[in-house]
Amino acid sequence: MKGEILYTTTDYFRPFPNLHDVFADHVEEHAEYLLPAGTLSLSHISSEWSGEIHFLLPIEPVPGFGVPFEKSIPYHNYLCRPNWFGYHLRENKAQLAADFRIFHKAFYAENLPDDRIAKMEFDELPQHYAETREQFKKCAAHFRTHGWLCNLPDRWNPTDKKDFYHRYSLVNNLGGVSHDGNWSNMLNFPLSRYPNVGDNEGDCCLPQTEDGRDFAYIGEIEMWNYIGDTNGILLLFYDPVQQIALSTIDWT
Repeated sequence: MKGEILYTTTDYFRPFPNLHDVFADHVEEHAEYLLPAGTLSLSHISSEWSGEIHFLLPIEPVPGFGVPFEKSIPYHNYLCRPNWFGYHLRENKAQLAADFRIFHKAFYAENLPDDRIAKMEFDELPQHYAETREQFKKCAAHFRTHGWLCNLPDRWNPTDKKDFYHRYSLVNNLGGVSHDGNWSNMLNFPLSRYPNVGDNEGDCCLPQTEDGRDFAYIGEIEMWNYIGDTNGILLLFYDPVQQIALSTIDWT
């Protein structure tokens, strides 16, 4: 399948799903740190798969303070480490594969920052969380009203006949190829590289499971389409054997 770009709801992709349809347990705690941007039917990617997978946007990091999960070292594991987080699929719902204290907001609540940069991040976290949530909420409300995603709904003029200039993708490269990028050159997760795959001459890169198999690539989301002030593209991968989803962010 060549990568698809979606701009509206389909029979296999549901934007802005309900929290209780996304998270397996501890729904409010999951939702404190992760924003559900969309739910995909896995059978659309492979006829051998069934069930659903979710595109989850982490509210962290605060812009200018590195990548997610850098400071919360005691709570890292194979799937959850700087710039990577995974979740198990339990009856089609997500269960984070780590303690919630991997997120700096929760980590700092028990481990007050002891260096200047971390203290600055700690001070900015509450406002960042509030603004990110508000932007996501506005984008969701606009989509539910108009059926298309506007990344700056406050600035959209409904009388403007050129509103297509404000229409942004829900998901990109669905079922395509995960090509080499900044995300794959951080060298902080085991990867397989396959040269000259697809239309791009760069390597196809796939993260490896803990036992050395390749995750399958699902697709990506331009995070600024949903939450504004970020330069990140979220990539989503899937292991059908253990039913694990894995995400990383390509910082552009």
